[in-house]
Amino acid sequence: MLSICLIQIERVLAAAISAAVLSMEGYRANPDAFHATIHQAKLQVGQSLIAQLIRDIYQDSKLAGSSNRVQDPYSFRCIPQVMGPVLDAYHYCKTINQLEMNSATDNPLIFTDQDLVISGGNFHAESVGLAADFMSMALIPLGDISERRMNHLLNSNLSEDLPPFLAHSPGLHSGLMIAQYTAAALLSKCKTLSYPATATSISVSADQEDVVSQAPNACAKLLSITDSLARIVAIELLISAQALEFRDYHAVSQYGKRTLQLVRSQSSPLYEDRSLHQDIDNLTNLIFSGCFLKELPFDVI
Repeated sequence: MLSICLIQIERVLAAAISAAVLSMEGYRANPDAFHATIHQAKLQVGQSLIAQLIRDIYQDSKLAGSSNRVQDPYSFRCIPQVMGPVLDAYHYCKTINQLEMNSATDNPLIFTDQDLVISGGNFHAESVGLAADFMSMALIPLGDISERRMNHLLNSNLSEDLPPFLAHSPGLHSGLMIAQYTAAALLSKCKTLSYPATATSISVSADQEDVVSQAPNACAKLLSITDSLARIVAIELLISAQALEFRDYHAVSQYGKRTLQLVRSQSSPLYEDRSLHQDIDNLTNLIFSGCFLKELPFDVI
């Protein structure tokens, strides 16, 4: 179960990076916050990798830094400081999972070379449960920062020159306002599910099995959170792509154009209000297909 979750998380992380960069283009985010010297001073591996990745794929954007803002909001300026620790958590949980997959976890264990049959507790899945709970909590900031970027693109008081809710006819149409509601609802669900399953041990089997890991529940929650997070990222992709409808396409980075092309393969621009559930479903499926992972310029995940 944890293996399946981690495979999906890898693909969601890649899509989240793509969505963040596309939002940066729409918001005309200042690239100075990703300068290598800043991140070398922090000594956090994941943060430096995310910063390097964004520098590589954002450097040819003519939209970068074209606003009047000296400092962007945290949801743009602190992308490496938020997504980096999520990446570190993923690598840690992946290591734990690989160790468990290559371990002997039966009971009893039979050691033929020593002529031993020993009853023990290697079946206990606390390491897996804790890893799944840790990953569940680590994914919440990824949803938080994504939803906040959406808000800055949709709120015309914050975006400087984008129309309210990115509607072509504000007032007549609500644009992507309701899509943000969906993202907020999904994020709230994720936060509820992030409570650690490993903190809920209940004694069974006449107190013989008196401390249990709840690892299956931890992994089931993680699977649900990952699915919801993919949908949140899909919504950010929709919103950031819509924001770029009001920008000069030729000013978008090459990476941004490729990302935009992927989004537009599943969702057409929004000119008047329509149901977006199919667009979100299509983009979620695209995320889980691994397409965004293949677009990254180097292996960071």
